[in-house]
Amino acid sequence: MAHPSSPTAHAILHAPPDDPDEFEQSPDQPPGIDEYTDHLPDPVSAAHRVNDFIGAYGDGRVSGLEGLPPLFTRDLNALTKAVLE
Repeated sequence: MAHPSSPTAHAILHAPPDDPDEFEQSPDQPPGIDEYTDHLPDPVSAAHRVNDFIGAYGDGRVSGLEGLPPLFTRDLNALTKAVLE
C-alpha cells in the first residue's frame, strides 16, 4: 500500500466502483468492451480503475512482468493524472 507521504498516495482520485455484473460479461476486458474488437474503454473510467489498482498495489515496480520492460506505479499515476486533470 502507498505510504501516506508518497506522491501517489495524495494523487489518487476515487470513482464509484464498476458494476460487477459488467465484468461477468467479459472478465478479461473492461466493462462494455468486446474482446473481439479493438475498441478502448472511456479514458476517465480507465484512469479510475488504474488509480484503484495503484491504491491497492502501492508504490514501486509492478511485479509479475518478468521478461518485459519495467512498469512502475508512478508511470501509471502520471498517465492517470494527464487524463483526469
